[in-house]
Amino acid sequence: MSPFDLILDARKAATIGNWDESDQLYLMAISILEERKDLSADSKENFLSVQAEYFSNRPYLPDIETFDEFRCRVLLTIRYINECYKLNGKNSDLYFTKMYEIMRNFIKSYGCHIPESEHHIIMSCPIQLDSDKFGSLGVNAGAYYDKAICSICKLDLLDKNCSHVINRVYDDKQCVPIFENDRIAHFALDRPKDPKSRITDIFYPKDMIIEKAQMDKSKVNLEKLNVNCTRCRQERIDPVSITPELFFEMQGLNISFDKEQKTETKELKKGVVYFKSLFSSNYKQM
Repeated sequence: MSPFDLILDARKAATIGNWDESDQLYLMAISILEERKDLSADSKENFLSVQAEYFSNRPYLPDIETFDEFRCRVLLTIRYINECYKLNGKNSDLYFTKMYEIMRNFIKSYGCHIPESEHHIIMSCPIQLDSDKFGSLGVNAGAYYDKAICSICKLDLLDKNCSHVINRVYDDKQCVPIFENDRIAHFALDRPKDPKSRITDIFYPKDMIIEKAQMDKSKVNLEKLNVNCTRCRQERIDPVSITPELFFEMQGLNISFDKEQKTETKELKKGVVYFKSLFSSNYKQM
């Protein structure tokens, strides 16, 4: 029996709610496709797409699985569809659209699980950041330097013999300043033009979240709050600003589905609000 016949039978079993039989047929097809997998894009696509279909073959059924298990299936589905998309084949656009569709439907139906560290809730959602007026803010850095060297002629940019203009392209080479002995003077929160300097993460102390939600601290497990945001569902917001990569990060994972948190937060002090931007690699205290 070919793997594609097995897949057709698995789909038929799923339509009548025979989930155990459907799972077994999908796993048989996946096993055959894995044995046949070679270096060709079509072979990889067949294997990955069936993996994605297997993990998404049934709806959330509380009698069969926990919500965390269901959420894990959704993340695995997106992971395998993303791998198909990265193959850049003829169905690449369809995979990209499907990835967004699954992600947005999950957010609007069930919300997002907000990652957390020992003492902080990690807010990466641009919708929430914008509502808190942080989404438009960024980090503007002031710095001192001894000399700015032209990247093309290697002269001081203030030297009269340097005829190059910063950011202009000369023979496929862009002129950029190379700073000698530069050191940061200050960081400031403002509204910079550079989108890379936008705040991407806010680290809220758990005590602050508990107080804002008017929760009884004595009845809350501070080690694991398990905060779930359902704002998009409640306010009927279409989460178009949340990419698949950001969706994974908001679950405390990255798109390659590593098991580790996306950020290291051991140095963050309890009770202090921090922020992070693409411009600044380190955490900054509010």
